[in-house]
Amino acid sequence: MPQLNANDSVATLVKWLVEEGASVTKGDVICSIETSKAIVDLESDFSGKIVQLATPKEEIPVSKPIALIGNNFEQLKKEKEKQVQLNHQDSDKKTVKEKFNATKKARNLAEKLGIDLSLLNIEGIIKEKDVLEFSGKEQLEGQDHIENNDVEIESYVDLTGGRKTGKVLMLESIRTIPQSYVERIVLLDEIVKTITNYEAKKGKLITFLSVVISVLAKTLEQNKRFNAYRENDQILIYKNINIGVVVNQDNYVSIPTIKNACSLHPTEITEELMRIRMSIMRKNPILEDLSGASFMVSAMDHTEITRFIPIVHPRQAATLAIPKIQFKLEDREGVLSKVSYLNLGLSFDHSFLDAIQASKVLNDFADNLNHQKDLLDSEE
Repeated sequence: MPQLNANDSVATLVKWLVEEGASVTKGDVICSIETSKAIVDLESDFSGKIVQLATPKEEIPVSKPIALIGNNFEQLKKEKEKQVQLNHQDSDKKTVKEKFNATKKARNLAEKLGIDLSLLNIEGIIKEKDVLEFSGKEQLEGQDHIENNDVEIESYVDLTGGRKTGKVLMLESIRTIPQSYVERIVLLDEIVKTITNYEAKKGKLITFLSVVISVLAKTLEQNKRFNAYRENDQILIYKNINIGVVVNQDNYVSIPTIKNACSLHPTEITEELMRIRMSIMRKNPILEDLSGASFMVSAMDHTEITRFIPIVHPRQAATLAIPKIQFKLEDREGVLSKVSYLNLGLSFDHSFLDAIQASKVLNDFADNLNHQKDLLDSEE
């Protein structure tokens, strides 16, 4: 199992793409694995027959063998049997207590809540209260889970890889960030017209989302405390403006991140987004493209959602909500005109930011959007 992300100690085997005993060639895709950032197709480093040491949905430590490849299939099967026996022996010898310096109550509670103790990153002895604080729960209920005898459960779905990591991050967000939200209407007629004209005259692809990211980067330059996060009683302001965009591909959430967005033209941002999304679709992303965001954009402009409140991610100060572009009729000098607009929203960390500051960000964004329109018009 390769370490594709510096922060990952494990990855999940999603599925095998070759059968047990099949012949593979070096460079063939043999399986899909799920890291905390993306689902990735894994290529074979060798040629020969393959035997599988891991099963789908299994969470596997980095560097642990997941398959054997060689020319002698019978010998490979014998080696597999040895490997299985060694794994059983290791499992018997290595207890959770040996892996983590934790009390028995803390280990039992972590197992009950489905928490990986390695994620706590605590020096010294891990106690029950540490697990409770990490999970975002103030107290345990009297039973392991709530049973409703009147409801029949059809199936259970395990959270693995990125989904499991996402659960941990969202619980951390709710537990550590007091969140508030502001919103304002932004008119879009002029910028939409400018984008259309720019594409026609320049022959370059430019999207509304890329313009949003470009304008947002300028806005964050003017409001640096929103390109930051709070840690205890300190505000840590990021040096670079790296804007992450939440996207969904095959029901899997990834976050393409536009690094140093201030230095990029909207057409360059469009190219970057397309490049990263294409790599996600092909299941061979560069994981550096999916990490390091200092600010998040949740774009739902391709849906029917007209208003939503996003969650602020850990180690960030705010998230911008981009819902569906809407239309309304407006009386302009006695003539009814169709006007496009959206409900621009901003969730923010209310522990060090307030509604007045957040409103200023939205107002600055609207002003910078008009300025971006003028810049694009001048390029035409």
